[in-house]
Amino acid sequence: MTPAVELLAVAEEDIAAAKTWYRQCHLQLEADFVANVEEALERIAHHPLAFARIRGQYRQAVIHRFPYRIVFRLLEDLTVVVAVLHTSRDPHAWQARDH
Repeated sequence: MTPAVELLAVAEEDIAAAKTWYRQCHLQLEADFVANVEEALERIAHHPLAFARIRGQYRQAVIHRFPYRIVFRLLEDLTVVVAVLHTSRDPHAWQARDH
């Protein structure tokens, strides 16, 4: 059974904003972005400890082909995604979020 991965609403908003950006560039880019986010979430679900810690209990995964990273934390039986951020953004921006 695959461990549960939950996205906070703000992480879902991050993904929606990126999808909008890529849709404006090219429809196929939006689809590719979504596929790569889903693939990264699967990697996180199956091997959460394989990703580097970035602060305390938080870890990050890089999304293939796109300059985005997923910031998440592990709870007992749940992985919580707190942000999906472009790598050119302030790397600490997610810390100000309520999570």
